[in-house]
Amino acid sequence: MKTIQSAVTQELKALVPELNWIDLDRGQIDLYHADPSIQYPCALIDVALYECESIYHNKQQSIASITLRIVQNPNEAEADSTPTPEQAHTTSLQCYDLIDKVYLALQGFEIGNLCPLSRFEQQKEERYDGLFVYRIEFRTILDDLAS
Repeated sequence: MKTIQSAVTQELKALVPELNWIDLDRGQIDLYHADPSIQYPCALIDVALYECESIYHNKQQSIASITLRIVQNPNEAEADSTPTPEQAHTTSLQCYDLIDKVYLALQGFEIGNLCPLSRFEQQKEERYDGLFVYRIEFRTILDDLAS
C-alpha cells in the first residue's frame, strides 16, 4: 500500500502542480475543533484493499481502492473582497477544473505491475465548514505475495 500511496503522490506532484498539499488522509479536515495544518487546494489519499482472495498458499489477489479527497477552500479567494455574482460563479466552476485535472492525471496510470488505475466513483462530500471536498475513487487489481 505504501508503494501505491507514493506513486500516486509523485504522479500528482508532476502533473497537477496546482495542488499545494498532497498527503495521506488521516482525517485532517474532519477535526472541526482544530485548524488543519494543510495548504489548499490539497489532495488527501487513502488506500484500501477489498475482496482479498487467496490464489495460492502465499499469494492473494485483491481490489485496491485509491480514494482521493480533493479539498479546496473557495472562501480564500473571496476573503479579500466581495465578489460579484459572476465572479462567484466563475470561482465555483474553477473547483471542477482541478478535479478534472486530477482525474486525467490518474485515469489509466500504471503503478509497477498493477492494472492501470480506473475511476470507479466520484462525488461531492456534504460539508458545513465551507470547504469544497470532492471524493474520487480509483481501483486496480493487486497481486500480493506473502514472504
